[in-house]
Amino acid sequence: MPEAKTEITRLLSSTDLDKLDAQRPDLDRAYKVLAGKLSGYGDIWNYYDGDQPLMYTAERMRDLFQDLNMATFVENWCAVVIDAANDRISLSGITVKEDATSKLLEDIWAELDLGLEASDAHEAALVIGESYIIVWEDEDNKVQVFYNDPRLVHLFYEPANPKKKWYGAKWWVGGDNHVRITHSLLAPLPPLPPEVGWLCADPS
Repeated sequence: MPEAKTEITRLLSSTDLDKLDAQRPDLDRAYKVLAGKLSGYGDIWNYYDGDQPLMYTAERMRDLFQDLNMATFVENWCAVVIDAANDRISLSGITVKEDATSKLLEDIWAELDLGLEASDAHEAALVIGESYIIVWEDEDNKVQVFYNDPRLVHLFYEPANPKKKWYGAKWWVGGDNHVRITHSLLAPLPPLPPEVGWLCADPS
């Protein structure tokens, strides 16, 4: 929704830096932006899922049906448009000019089951305009790759260079039902061919 985008833009502006926690400005900024996403982005997902408010073409129609609390008149054309576009996307892998590099990327694609994440990532990009795949090493030094709901993740860009990634943030509900939030600077994962760039969020 426009108001959600406006709030996020406002929080990202330099004029609001003095309103952030002086001890943890990056974390405070991340919290406020993620909180600002919930309502607006939630509404967009609801429209996609068909959970839309009942609308009438005339006020008289509203008066006639105001007592019919169980009445639903919904045709979910939002999902039709999104699903049609998503069904046309067939991402089977990544290839480059060198056969050896293409084989390496093919093995990585299969090992990490990236095809399983593709549909969800594409769906979110079509619905929200944002989509996130997080890549990092776990405690066993194995690479983990998984899709993340854009309501739970945000990527910040440097104020002086809007094309340069600054840091990422994510929040989630832990097993103890407490909300957790983490943020970290972004760093490249070596070694990969120059044609392909991966980004990794350092969990430390």
